[in-house]
Amino acid sequence: MIRRNSGTFTSTLILAIALLVALATAHAQESSPASDVQPTGRVNDFAGVLDQSAKERIENILANLKERGGIEFSVALVKSTEGKDIYDYSLQLSRAWKIGSMQSRDKSLLLVISTDNGKFMAQVSRGFRSSMPDGLIGDMGTRMQAPIGKGNYNEALTNAIETFIKQMAEKQGFNIEGIDQRPTTASVQTPQTTTPASPATDSLPKESATTVAEPTPSPEATAKEPATKQTREAQRSLREVFTKDSGTKTDASPGNTQDKTELNALLQLPTAERIEKLKAFITDHPQSDLKPFAVELLVSAHAALGDEKLQAGEIDGGLAEFEEAITLSPDKMSDSLFVKVVSQIPINLYMRGQRTASGDAAHLIEAKVKDDPKRLLALAGFFLSVEQADEAARLSELALKLAPDMAAAHQALGAARHIALRLDDAAAEYARALELDPKLAQARRSLADLRRAAGKTEDALALYREQLTADPSDKSARAGVVLSLLDLGKREEAERSMDEALKQDAKNLPLLVGASYWYAAHNEAARAQELATKAIGIEPRYTWAHIALARALVLQRKPLEAERVLRFARTYGRFPTLDYELASALAASGSYEDAAAELSRSFTIKDGQIETRLAGRTEMRAASFLELLAPERRAGIFQPAAADTEEGARVLKGLLEFASILNSAEGKGARLDSALLAAAQADFLSGEDRMRAFRQLYMASRLLQRGVELQRVAELSEAASSGVEAALDTAEATIAVMADELRDARTQAINSGQVISLPEIPRNVLANILRGRIEDLIAWALFNQDKASDALTHLKRAISVLPENSPWWRAAEWHLGVALEATGNRQDALAAYIKGYDPAQPDPVRRAIIETLYRKVNGSLDGLNDKIGPAPSTSLNRE
Repeated sequence: MIRRNSGTFTSTLILAIALLVALATAHAQESSPASDVQPTGRVNDFAGVLDQSAKERIENILANLKERGGIEFSVALVKSTEGKDIYDYSLQLSRAWKIGSMQSRDKSLLLVISTDNGKFMAQVSRGFRSSMPDGLIGDMGTRMQAPIGKGNYNEALTNAIETFIKQMAEKQGFNIEGIDQRPTTASVQTPQTTTPASPATDSLPKESATTVAEPTPSPEATAKEPATKQTREAQRSLREVFTKDSGTKTDASPGNTQDKTELNALLQLPTAERIEKLKAFITDHPQSDLKPFAVELLVSAHAALGDEKLQAGEIDGGLAEFEEAITLSPDKMSDSLFVKVVSQIPINLYMRGQRTASGDAAHLIEAKVKDDPKRLLALAGFFLSVEQADEAARLSELALKLAPDMAAAHQALGAARHIALRLDDAAAEYARALELDPKLAQARRSLADLRRAAGKTEDALALYREQLTADPSDKSARAGVVLSLLDLGKREEAERSMDEALKQDAKNLPLLVGASYWYAAHNEAARAQELATKAIGIEPRYTWAHIALARALVLQRKPLEAERVLRFARTYGRFPTLDYELASALAASGSYEDAAAELSRSFTIKDGQIETRLAGRTEMRAASFLELLAPERRAGIFQPAAADTEEGARVLKGLLEFASILNSAEGKGARLDSALLAAAQADFLSGEDRMRAFRQLYMASRLLQRGVELQRVAELSEAASSGVEAALDTAEATIAVMADELRDARTQAINSGQVISLPEIPRNVLANILRGRIEDLIAWALFNQDKASDALTHLKRAISVLPENSPWWRAAEWHLGVALEATGNRQDALAAYIKGYDPAQPDPVRRAIIETLYRKVNGSLDGLNDKIGPAPSTSLNRE
């Protein structure tokens, strides 16, 4: 016999529910630090730990950084984070100050340091993340750790700022001489205003005409601003490329010394004036030996003026100047002019936000160099850098028609196929490139990666070792050796090699991320978490590290923490695997409605085939998630095996199928395709895991909401009753039981960049909620099949076990009222309605129903307010 909870248990539940909702709502509504601190400048020392001289020096550096690099960098040193996690506190401060905001397109960063525990966190704006050097935040943290441990915040902050300035200056090409001196022009910080900044950088790569910079293709790269790979030697400002470098070296004979002197004088003029003078020189000296040199100077000048106009916001004028520069370029231009000026125009336009124009510029240049395979390959390099695989492949193939045995062209074509996730084709091109030029390190490494991704581990291991023989410092190859050994089951040798590799380079990201994912895929959660955490500390933008960490947390039955990790990762990238992983973490906590919503973002299902656009661009369909998403994993981290399971993937396919069926039905009560529903049920409820009862109740409740498949609702609910005890053994029981009731609070928390935390509720309380919900579901399904008498039996059971005054108890009482009224028992129906009504949350519709029946029973509404409180404003049934 099922009994009602004792008064103690009832009180416990009501308090727990109130606490849950209060905590969730309060946590979600927090949008600014409790202390409500306001910035006083760029260096905000609320903890009082900096010397005045150090503070002034850092203020000068950051003011000059804004002036020279266009980067707004602010610091907040606080005594404590007021009981909040450092991430949450820094996020709230970032939003309040409008610096480093995830929603902002400007270039800004906020560094928050808590002096009570030495923790720190950097918040970086969305518009700045893609232009930061890899590992920069991790390097800053490394430089701060030791001084903070000694309490020396002057040194810690100075180290971090200097590390940041040095790496950003190398990337953007701005001058750091005297950067700690007071700026000649005041740079005033206005944190209250967020000014969108151009996604441009102030530097361009110095591409060789015979070498293609090959990015490592990754699905996550599509969600960020693509950027060219740049070397320190290649960092040159646009002004230097377009003005100081003429593009042509000419030795003047004695006869043209005067012409040379005249041209040298023109180089000192402002750009617009220089263009006019160069045009006049060309017209006036048609026979001069220096005419070709003057033409190339004119091309450079138009490019420089185009850049100046773009920076000034004169978009049309700037684009016209760049087009003129290309048009004036000789078909047989010098290598110097092509490499240093003309070939740089597309990437410059792209980085300035002119993406369509960048492609147009590349096509104009292509017409000039269509017969030169090396220059076609340089253009292919541009399209590779911005991950336009089709264009890169087209140009690489054109180059190969002109030079079939050009190894660099095969390598470029392999990279294009790699980005397009045509991995077998990519491997074939890499192999051909390596055959033609055995010294091509990138081709050898890429081929090894794809061999490992395809499960050809012995071949991959041999290639990695060959690469290490050629270059012992190649950390990607070293990572490949370790991961290949793990795949081959040579655990002891792999662990030894990993220890040696991390001693040589503790920041070997390919090794840390690859190994963390491998351990997660092999159910070794602690090791996976350790390595993934280290990787994220070095480079938080590496989303595969977050995926590995989330998998490790789910294995440790911490799905809410996994959800938080993955939502944070989505600020850095967005691709189907990431959406799938978030859905998987949500499903692990029993939040099936939210999981279905996340799946629907990237996936559809038709005729049993799941469809998506891998990496945001490649259409793909497959019968299972494991098969569908494999190319993203193999292309991104070269892992042959997924960290997911076939069972888990099948459940999520069933959830997607079920959501798709419900969403395709028009209106409540619309008939569903029974065959499709049965297939979805078979997948979603597959397995005998402990969460199965929650899945049965989720499916039953959603069908009941639609008023369809009522017999199936009753059957699913009955079946769930046998799995209650097993369901309550899960660590996720609290959130799974209360998933629907907490959806609004969770949504509010998510919109605020938070994830709610929940206290535990006693097992017996959860058990009674679950059993009461089952009885209520069965009862309501019966009632909607015109079986009111049978429904009454189940409703009374539900009410007898559900904690009084809880949301579930009120719902069951209301249902009881409906059933009693349908059987003609108005007096008892009215009593049930009154119990089911919550005066704390007045509902005009329900009040109208009560008023109607109250008047029928009592002849008037006298005394009703004493029972359910006054009407919120006006009643729908006034006397």
